[in-house]
Amino acid sequence: GDDVEVIVCDDRSADKSIAYIEGLQLPKVRCYVHNGARGFSNNCNFGASKASGKFLFFLNTDIVLQDNVFKPLLAAMTNKNIFSVVPQIIRTEVGSSTSTIESITSASLKYWNIEFDHQNDSQKDVTKNCFILWSSGAALFCRSALYYQLGGFDSKFNPFYVEDVDLSM
Repeated sequence: GDDVEVIVCDDRSADKSIAYIEGLQLPKVRCYVHNGARGFSNNCNFGASKASGKFLFFLNTDIVLQDNVFKPLLAAMTNKNIFSVVPQIIRTEVGSSTSTIESITSASLKYWNIEFDHQNDSQKDVTKNCFILWSSGAALFCRSALYYQLGGFDSKFNPFYVEDVDLSM
């Protein structure tokens, strides 16, 4: 809709994705290419600094989402006590789904069962919301005001991949 903006921040990728995106000539898409690798947190924070919306959605390039992903994300955010949610993520390497809408308002070991037990993925009920320990930075939908208030992803964790855990705690 008119209230959506897409900001793509390229952290020195070699896949020519920026050229592809720019070739689409989409008016609501802005691309930023960095001269040097900044790392996950710095790259995400830079993109967030260019955004103006009520919500931010961080999405890694290797993540595949279900259709109509924003409707359940926005529905979950009607609860003012929720800072962030994670949509259902489809793991392309095994062709199955991980988790549904997840929030950081409570902790549950159900996260571990869904995310890491690959043998029984086809038998899991991924249609229900569940609480998790943290929201994955791979596909994180959050309130922008609180994200800025918390200082965004902390760059001291580069390149150790726990910036999302820190932000969620």
